[in-house]
Amino acid sequence: MCAISLQLQKNLMNEYFTNIGPSLASKIPDINDNPLRYIKGNYKNSFMLFPTTDSEVINTVKEFKSKTSSDCDNTCIPTDILKLSINYIAPSFYNNR
Repeated sequence: MCAISLQLQKNLMNEYFTNIGPSLASKIPDINDNPLRYIKGNYKNSFMLFPTTDSEVINTVKEFKSKTSSDCDNTCIPTDILKLSINYIAPSFYNNR
């Protein structure tokens, strides 16, 4: 096994992952095609959300995988805490009128 310094390993990994996106993107052919031509019919204003209930919200949250990760700003509620408190906060996720 080849022994290289930790700093060199970090630099090589950084170089690879910094360049892989542009490298792959350069291999995608440039196609001047309108994606709307593949849509048949008139779907203007067709987006719709159905009303939900507290039990749907609670059941969905209870199915989340238990983990404690958060976003880069550490502003997310850990899943474990959300699952413990969902019965109390579920009403704020739906319109009960």
